[in-house]
Amino acid sequence: MEELQAEEQAEDDIDRRKLSELIDLWYEGTGRELSDNIRTKRILESFVKVIGDIEARKLTISHFNQYKKEKREEQYQGRTITDNTLNKHLGYLSRVYNYLIEIEEIDYKNPLRKLRMIKLDERELTFLTLNQVERVIAQKVLV
Repeated sequence: MEELQAEEQAEDDIDRRKLSELIDLWYEGTGRELSDNIRTKRILESFVKVIGDIEARKLTISHFNQYKKEKREEQYQGRTITDNTLNKHLGYLSRVYNYLIEIEEIDYKNPLRKLRMIKLDERELTFLTLNQVERVIAQKVLV
């Protein structure tokens, strides 16, 4: 009998809050302080629209991969999303979990902690030659 009650209590203690609820908690706690807070919150809400408003503790890497796939298929202002932008979206979502763990609002690990950023091609740096620098300076003097 006591074992059954303990199991029922454990079941009742499971955090069943939806992802949108955690995003709201994060936003009220710290997200609102960001300079681009409205845009960041919209991005997080768009993630919820794509994968569904699941229990936040049930989020998986597969959910984020689903989001990446759908976003890559979308066109926004005639362009597709870049890997750099997807990395930013992953960072925003991870920050939600990390913040709520830090303030002890949730007691489970960040479900995206093992997901790695998309590797980006680094652009090779180029430099002006001495002649090019002299021409730029000369043009500034003439203007």
